[in-house]
Amino acid sequence: MEIRKAKLRGVESFGMLCSARELGLSEDASGLMELPSELVTGTPLAEALSLDDTLLEINLTRTAGTA
Repeated sequence: MEIRKAKLRGVESFGMLCSARELGLSEDASGLMELPSELVTGTPLAEALSLDDTLLEINLTRTAGTA
């Protein structure tokens, strides 16, 4: 999901309140995800939550006649 400027009920909105589930970080949808108060506005979420991991995705296939 990309959060960007939108107009809601005639008013411009520059952000969004999300649960951890909506952000794909957890299955917890019980309420809004609270971020540390010392974060600087505009800090990328991945940086703010130390989510800058490298993801390595490997697809293995088996060809006919091999075990």
